[in-house]
Amino acid sequence: MEAVTTVSIISINLARFLGFFMSIIGFGIAFNSNHMLKITSEIPEIHGMQLTSAMFPALIGSGIVAVHGQCTANWTCVVTVIGWLMVLGAFYRAWLPAHWAGTTRKCGTKLAFHIGGTIGGLIGLYLLYKGWINPS
Repeated sequence: MEAVTTVSIISINLARFLGFFMSIIGFGIAFNSNHMLKITSEIPEIHGMQLTSAMFPALIGSGIVAVHGQCTANWTCVVTVIGWLMVLGAFYRAWLPAHWAGTTRKCGTKLAFHIGGTIGGLIGLYLLYKGWINPS
């Protein structure tokens, strides 16, 4: 007899949300790497951008972890890991903004944006698939 797994509606809705979010942002970064290079060169000078770039992942990541803090042996673990990575990234950006800004300027290359954006976009497509087509 085949084991039937149940996936909570919270996992499905978070997969849908993150799927859209990561697909749009990830492929947007990948296809606009020249624009992203300009943005990363401006981050060290615009302190408000440093704060904003910590606030959004803190808000989204802590929301995900608060409602979906479990890791099970299926695809829903991806949602939890993304939430925790966003929280950790927000801590880094908020506690060490100068270091984060310098790192972004040094590591922000066209190839890095192409690779990182594509990986993020593909993870987003996977989550869209799991959230809309095959949630089991």
